[in-house]
Amino acid sequence: DKQRNQNNDGIFLVKYSKNLEAEKMSIHPWKKEFLDKLDEEYNLFIGKTFFNNLSIGNAIIDYSAQSITFVSERRYTKSVKKQNMDHTYWTYHYSNSLIIPSFSFDGNLRWVSYVQKDFKIRDKERASSSYVLGYKNGNIYLIFNDNKTFKETQAMKIKRKDWAANFTEIVRINSKGEIDLKELFLTSKDIGGLFFRPRFSKFIHNDKFLLQCTSNKKSRFGIFALP
Repeated sequence: DKQRNQNNDGIFLVKYSKNLEAEKMSIHPWKKEFLDKLDEEYNLFIGKTFFNNLSIGNAIIDYSAQSITFVSERRYTKSVKKQNMDHTYWTYHYSNSLIIPSFSFDGNLRWVSYVQKDFKIRDKERASSSYVLGYKNGNIYLIFNDNKTFKETQAMKIKRKDWAANFTEIVRINSKGEIDLKELFLTSKDIGGLFFRPRFSKFIHNDKFLLQCTSNKKSRFGIFALP
């Protein structure tokens, strides 16, 4: 209780026994080096409310490594008034910033990884937000839609006529918590104008992803096998 009342910002883990009794509570405040990295590498302003919208969506339990890893995502909504229209608003759903802490079975923090992504979508397209998660040989794989800025499309040498394309990225995090792969996976132009839908995609058997892509009139599925 004393630790809880210190108002620490960080990661909190409670380990329970088979009888559902709390055995151990560990508190890991955000390290200054981690917050400085977010500021320097990603130009993020880490204010008091930055971590308020984080929610845990998945957990990966690896018995061989004696570890449990959580994938948390910063999710929130905003209402924006339509231009030149009174009392009419768009509701945008944001799914940004993945923070992924990994613990040993003893409750000790092994590492924390951060994946930068920026994505917003209106109500009817919510199936396009978030991510799909895979795991193989100690590596975490994440596939998600990502909005690109004009400078990013220039750096990627995207042709002017394709600036409006939807972009999907893939990230791999190794067993040390290091991002050793982050690259463009596909664009809507690559798949005939379809849009990747993480909500209806899934990691299935034999280390494969079942991916769904849709448009207003059609839906298609594809298989992506991890190397």
